[in-house]
Amino acid sequence: MNAAKKMCMITAVGLFGLAAVFAVLGVTGGSLLKMTWFLIAGSLVFGGLICVATGYLIGGLGGDSKLLQTGMPGTAVIVSLQETGMVINYTNQVLNIGLRVQVGSGTPYDVTVRQAVPMIMLARCMPGATIGVKVDPNDRAKVVIDWSMVSGVTAVGTVGPQMAAPPPTAPQPAGVQYPNPPQ
Repeated sequence: MNAAKKMCMITAVGLFGLAAVFAVLGVTGGSLLKMTWFLIAGSLVFGGLICVATGYLIGGLGGDSKLLQTGMPGTAVIVSLQETGMVINYTNQVLNIGLRVQVGSGTPYDVTVRQAVPMIMLARCMPGATIGVKVDPNDRAKVVIDWSMVSGVTAVGTVGPQMAAPPPTAPQPAGVQYPNPPQ
């Protein structure tokens, strides 16, 4: 279970516990506040259900952490990208990513994964790019992108892990004295 899913589940358990406390207050409390306690308990249960749903959604979109640990390493070429319109925490865009997966010397095959892409990886996530993946040994259709294996883009016409040379420094205008001239 990844950290985000675990946090959602812990929050849900806390909300359900608080809901139980307010439900008991509603049963044992005075008639004036009884309805208020039940409304608060119901709201907390609703919030807990939202946390559970969010935990399962995030857990499924972030990639299967067990598969990342136990899956067979492979490479994949991105063949298509499709936006889903979903963004997690304003930084992770969820995409449907078409992949041509290659594990070892086996035959390449196509699969589509729905996975959250970290913002810093969006530029590397383009058709033609080669990325690292982990594949379930029992079900080749279960594939997760391993962002720790992405070191550079290998798409044609793009820059890889090496950076281009820095631009030359601009010449100093004549007659201008800088205390610390640029180098």
